[in-house]
Amino acid sequence: MAVTFSTRSHPRIIQLDHVARTLLKMMGCADEVPGAIRPENVAAARDTLRQALALMVEKDAVETEKPTEKSQEKPSSEQDDEEISMSRRAQPLLELLDKAASKGNHVVWE
Repeated sequence: MAVTFSTRSHPRIIQLDHVARTLLKMMGCADEVPGAIRPENVAAARDTLRQALALMVEKDAVETEKPTEKSQEKPSSEQDDEEISMSRRAQPLLELLDKAASKGNHVVWE
């Protein structure tokens, strides 16, 4: 399933359900679909997401992950999914949030 984020000032962004819900939690929003952020709260949600992503990157840099038997046993589709960082997955949404904040628009997801 997919979640679509939209605002007046930016093209729609479509994220996989589990990715979208993770990003919503990182923004400090409920991970319920559908949902919305009022214009006056968009900048704060964007900043909260950026802070959470920075902490995640910092944590990943500190932890040296070694391949384990479990990670080698995962199906290739799961391994491919994990190789794309949450920071990279968040970039389109961050751009949408930046544009919405600068134009004073709300953000909705469904």
